[in-house]
Parts: sequence; C-alpha cells; structure tokens
Amino acid sequence: MFDGNFAELSARIKERLGKNFAFILGAGSYGVGKDISVDSDIDFVLVVHSTNYAEKRKINSCFNELRNSYVLKIGGVIISKDILDTGNLDLLTADGKIIQSIIEANLGYQKVFGYDDYGNFLPKFSEVQIREFSFREARNIYNTYMRIMTRDDLNADVLERVLHLAIIITKLTVQALYKTCVTSQDILDEIKNRMPNDVAARFSDIVHLKNNRAEYKTADSNTLAFFFNFIDIHIEYIMKRLNEL
Repeated sequence: MFDGNFAELSARIKERLGKNFAFILGAGSYGVGKDISVDSDIDFVLVVHSTNYAEKRKINSCFNELRNSYVLKIGGVIISKDILDTGNLDLLTADGKIIQSIIEANLGYQKVFGYDDYGNFLPKFSEVQIREFSFREARNIYNTYMRIMTRDDLNADVLERVLHLAIIITKLTVQALYKTCVTSQDILDEIKNRMPNDVAARFSDIVHLKNNRAEYKTADSNTLAFFFNFIDIHIEYIMKRLNEL
C-alpha cells in the first residue's frame, strides 16, 4: 500500500492547522498506490475539529500552499470530526467522496493518517446502505454527465472530465451490483467476470485514455467526437445495468 505522500501530507497539514487537525483518510486509487498518472489527483478526506469561518480560510490557505509542493494535483474534502463521532452520518446528504472513503477504509483498502484510534468512530454501513448509496451517487454523477454532454462545448478539457465521470460511474455501478472495487484494475477484473467482453474492452480503453492525456489533448474534432461517442456507449450501457436493480 502506498502511503508516502499521504504521510507527508498529513504531517504538513497538521503542522499548518494545529489543534484543529484530527486526521486524514485516504481516498481513491492514489490512497492504495494504484492508477497513478501525471494527471492524477491526490484525493483525501480531511477531518477537523472545527469548521468555523476562520478555520475554513486557514484550510484554504493550507491547500493553496500544498498545490505548489506536489507534482500531482491536491484534492480534498472536509468534514467535522463531531459528525463522525455521532456514528450517524447521513448517506443521503454527506459528500459522496467521504462516504466512499469510509466504505473503503472499513474494508481495509484505505488508510488513516495522523490518528491511531479511527476504527472506533468511523461509521459502519450495511450492504443495503452501500447499495443504496452507490445507486444514488451513480445517478447523481450521471446527471452531471448529461448536463455536460448537452450544454458544453466538447473539447479536450471536457473529455478529461467525462473520462473521470465514466470511471466513477462504473465503479459505483460495480459496487452497487457486485462488490466494492477501489482501483481501475479491480473494476476491470470484475467487469470481465460479470459483463460482455466489449464492455471490458471499452472500460480498459477509457482508463488508458484517462491516464494518457497526450493522446487526446491535441486531437482534432473528429477524433474527439469518436472518443466522446465510445465513452457515451459505455456509460449508457453501465447505467442500463444499474437501473436493473
């Protein structure tokens, strides 16, 4: 399991935030040391004691400083430790990245940095709750995808966003239908076992394209249209499977 950057990140944020820092929870494939590319984000959940205005601005300043310190982009979501301590985190209103990170931490995929006793208060979700969350979150992300495809100019920057959404929608659908998978390779392996070969091939191409931005950032309009079309075919098939629940 990869934890070098997260350990350093945790120490630096703790130094900057002082007593307000509680811990960091890894998120996404970076947290388990997989699927790392030059265009990846370091995603994480930052748990703090206070989220008042002054602390929000301090966190903002801290993140801005860190963006200049890492080759990869820094991404993070914030939650108050008080909310976690209640043990009653609302899956319908909490940030999806927070819920997903907790699901993966409870399964041993993600690590916690800066705190030793996190297991006593991370919420535990039932299989039914995880399935309902996955279905709802996939639908929400699909709605975002629909807005992009029907309102935005379909250029290389938008393609980058759509590739990311396709992977997340697929991950959540696999989680809703079968099991929790963290890395793209885990998702692909599950698709190969459960879905037609052409679906696995398209998803593999999507992951490859996501990790190799040079292949599309200067593409002409016809090539971009081809990419958008095969991504759309994949997403619509995945959503059809999800809606069979």
